[in-house]
Amino acid sequence: MHLANTTLWYKSIQIPNALAYAGADSDGFISTFTINSAGAITAVRTQNNDTPTTDDDALEHDTGKGMYNSLVQVDSDTYALAYTGNADDGYISTFTISADGSTITGVEDLEHDAAKGWHNSLVQVDSDTYALAYSGNLNDGFISTFTISSSGDITPIKVANHVALGEESSVNLEHDTVYGIYNSLVQVDSDTYALAYTGFEDDGYISTFTIPSDGSTITEVATLEHDAANDKYNSLVQVDSDTYALAYAGSGLMGYISTFTIDVTPAEKTDCYDCEPPKLQQSHITILSNDYVMATGDSPLHIIANVGDKVTILLNVTDNKSVQTIPYAALYTNYQEKPDSMNIFYANNFDKWKQVSTSFYQWNVRADDVAYDYDGTVSWSDNTPTVVTDEITDENYFMINDDNTLEYFMMPFTFTINDSMETSQITTKIYDASGNRLYETLPVTLEIIPKEIVVLSDDEEIATLDKGDVIVTPSEDTTPLLNESVLFTVLSQWSGYSQVTSDDAEMLSVMGLQGDSLPAWTKNLGEWVIQEKLDVSELITAINYVHNNQ
Repeated sequence: MHLANTTLWYKSIQIPNALAYAGADSDGFISTFTINSAGAITAVRTQNNDTPTTDDDALEHDTGKGMYNSLVQVDSDTYALAYTGNADDGYISTFTISADGSTITGVEDLEHDAAKGWHNSLVQVDSDTYALAYSGNLNDGFISTFTISSSGDITPIKVANHVALGEESSVNLEHDTVYGIYNSLVQVDSDTYALAYTGFEDDGYISTFTIPSDGSTITEVATLEHDAANDKYNSLVQVDSDTYALAYAGSGLMGYISTFTIDVTPAEKTDCYDCEPPKLQQSHITILSNDYVMATGDSPLHIIANVGDKVTILLNVTDNKSVQTIPYAALYTNYQEKPDSMNIFYANNFDKWKQVSTSFYQWNVRADDVAYDYDGTVSWSDNTPTVVTDEITDENYFMINDDNTLEYFMMPFTFTINDSMETSQITTKIYDASGNRLYETLPVTLEIIPKEIVVLSDDEEIATLDKGDVIVTPSEDTTPLLNESVLFTVLSQWSGYSQVTSDDAEMLSVMGLQGDSLPAWTKNLGEWVIQEKLDVSELITAINYVHNNQ
């Protein structure tokens, strides 16, 4: 069995112990074991199990190739694996592994580099952000960043495959344009990382980088050439707060261990004028008379709108610098599989399922806005941000910028719905003047339903109408259940637009309903119909719902 760059994850207090490796034909496998306090090893799922059955075998997660593996634990039962897959491309996959190691289930796969992905070293940055050092195109050295949720969802942040997975601005860092193999990446402090790798002429190098908790930037700090003769098969570990040990194959492939100090002083971190991205404090969505106000951490909300509705999504954004200088803001929705006829120039904004946004608006202070819709699902209005300065209080003090000023960048995105749309996420990207990026998926999904024509006869009940239905006059040989001219007359009297008045009972009666009262606020709906802000069908649906639920 061929074991290529295997990685064993083990903590004495954790079960299971998982191993990712290249097995027969260099395919990708994951095995599990138990190791007790006395050091005894028991196979749980392996290829060489004493009593092998299908359920006892290791998981063959990639039947094409699975080399240069780096496996890390995401949470109690979720694991992320960086490896070299088919055609030597770079992949990240996630798995769930049960507490006893008996089940191993694949969750998601991401091809982050379509050129090459060798010599992987994956580390955790914060609770859901990960950094990957690897050898990419022409064996150059690269570092990419991703978010990996506790459910195993993978979202690229800075990656090489940005044409397929994101915008050009999300391209990863090529830290060595000559050579960058045999990588070993470790965390030094909250945002500093050290990488041992083999560089030019097979010499040994250690470089340091800063990566913030959201993975939005990757900045090289310093590089040391520690072995000018030879360096391969690096393994870098932390000894104490600032001391690190490196084991590697040196000259003649002899085994060496070297030690280093990596001192992170405040002076090293003062060179960055602005390293923080903007923050989305709140999103406000208005559809007709419905208002939805959400913070970024709220539980997801599913919103259903109708064809013909006008939607406004207002984003409230702060930054550590003045928001007056924010140059770019965009909103993306209507995600779907890329249509064959969609211009590739516009097909570069993806959700976590790799679906492309086919309706988006990009505001840019330095260029013309881009209002794009692939097939006419929505029509975008012109959108312009405003900056609001607020009084500082104990409740909002945490949002002040470096100048002790509280400013909000208020960016509206307004569009009119022309056609139905499957349930879709809504994402936003906002850049500050230093290029730091806010990339946020709003806690909402949007679905647009079509308006269907419904012909009513005298034996049909109004309760059968759906939210998007449109009322039309029935054929001449039937008696209309709803006469729109009568409805508008009573509606004008009921809502106060006429000197003659009618009560709730008359309004209900003309709609074919029995009753004598409605909540006072429902008269606002009547006013909106007369003002052409609300369709008759929507009024009927609302009144019917209120009447049946009083």
